[in-house]
Amino acid sequence: MRSLVPSSSSRETRARSQAETRSEASSQGARWLALWLCCATLLGCVEERRPRVVVSTSSSPVWTHTALAERPHPFTTEVGIARARQHLAQAVAAAIPVNARLWARAFVIAIESEDFDSARSILSAHTIPTTAAVAFALVRLELANGELSSARQQAWRGAQRHPKWRFRFTNLYLESLRQDEDFDKQPVLLGPDDFERLELLGSGTGLVYRVVQRNRPAFAFKAQQSLWFANAHGEIAAYRLCRFLECSFDVPRNRPARFPRSLFLRRLVNAASSQSKTHSELRWSEQGRYLDGTLKDWVKRFTHFPIARYEVWEELLDPQEPLEPWRHRSLASLLRRLGDPAMELDLLEHAADTTPIEFARQLSDLHVFDVLLDNWDRNGEANCQWSNGRLLSIDNGASFPTPKRSTTEAQMRLKWRVGRFSRRTIERIRWCDPYRVFALIWGQESLDEEDESRRQTFLERRDWLLRHVDALIAQYGEAEVLAFP
Repeated sequence: MRSLVPSSSSRETRARSQAETRSEASSQGARWLALWLCCATLLGCVEERRPRVVVSTSSSPVWTHTALAERPHPFTTEVGIARARQHLAQAVAAAIPVNARLWARAFVIAIESEDFDSARSILSAHTIPTTAAVAFALVRLELANGELSSARQQAWRGAQRHPKWRFRFTNLYLESLRQDEDFDKQPVLLGPDDFERLELLGSGTGLVYRVVQRNRPAFAFKAQQSLWFANAHGEIAAYRLCRFLECSFDVPRNRPARFPRSLFLRRLVNAASSQSKTHSELRWSEQGRYLDGTLKDWVKRFTHFPIARYEVWEELLDPQEPLEPWRHRSLASLLRRLGDPAMELDLLEHAADTTPIEFARQLSDLHVFDVLLDNWDRNGEANCQWSNGRLLSIDNGASFPTPKRSTTEAQMRLKWRVGRFSRRTIERIRWCDPYRVFALIWGQESLDEEDESRRQTFLERRDWLLRHVDALIAQYGEAEVLAFP
């Protein structure tokens, strides 16, 4: 019969096994504790940056915002921050095999405390789950790295995947644009080495100058002038709105720029003829020392597109008409409806590989663009161009007119001609804070009475557009109305 009392050797073996288990558990626990200490320390850094007002109903004193700042978290000193980074460096170097969610928490806290070096260390050493908080932190890290394009893409993807965090992600999307040099509020100051001469362009009624470098046109400069339909500031805002929407058509890059008066007049060719062409309409700034305006990238090759020929293209944007057959047709079959072989050939030479569906999306986006800009000046052939398979909006000087010049023409064109839209375009308009969007594209923190009216008109047109789209969706279904990506 086997003895119920264990032998001394078996007791020693069991004791040794239990000791090893306790040692391993202790080591694992120490590793967890080290990582959590890192998290807690970094959290202390966050508390230092975000002091809160604590209200208490007990007999203890109520800490005000200032008083709380005088009672820092134990880890908010420089020593504490250095200790946090030391703990994190040790944890990363040891490759502590802890729960990935804890590493994710450490990564998020590092980003919140703006300790981007520690965040990069965690990211390079560990695979962490992509929760909403982690995705948000990743966008912030890309912004800190200056990777603005990637940050925009990730921010928008996060807004789509994490609806509860949508407001936060769209704010980061707008922040990535704000940091972009195209949204810089400071004008480019042109000096004598930046160009050779200025030539007044003959077409149109506004004052626009060709900026020549090395005997080649490099830019077009639209000066700030009293002609209300030649609004240089509106040109800049239109370009920025297109950047925000990621338009499927093209708008040449526009930047605020200024010329010293003496240099402008000295390099201006045919100044006498300029005088006869409303040269007195120029608005000089800073007591006449500078001429402000927009510096527009020069477009070398394009042709005009007859956008007012609605019978050619409106079938593509009618939600009652089938769109599927057009996926198997060429753009030439659409342009043949013009009934003008010479015009058709000219447009096809600039068409690249554009399909009818891609062309329809561009038309839709362009009409949405005009509604938001309050731009009535695209009802003929003069202000719609075509180049390399994309519609091209070169002249947007009638954008954001003063309230007394505002019209409903762009709205009526969209209401009667456009019933299909890009899902991405409508989502950007719907999800992003319209006040921040206007501040981003208009580029001025303080608004005068006219600018306040422009903002109000922008908000009203945005709301009208979304109501119109929602009504169409209710009538025809989302698939037919938001038919383009």
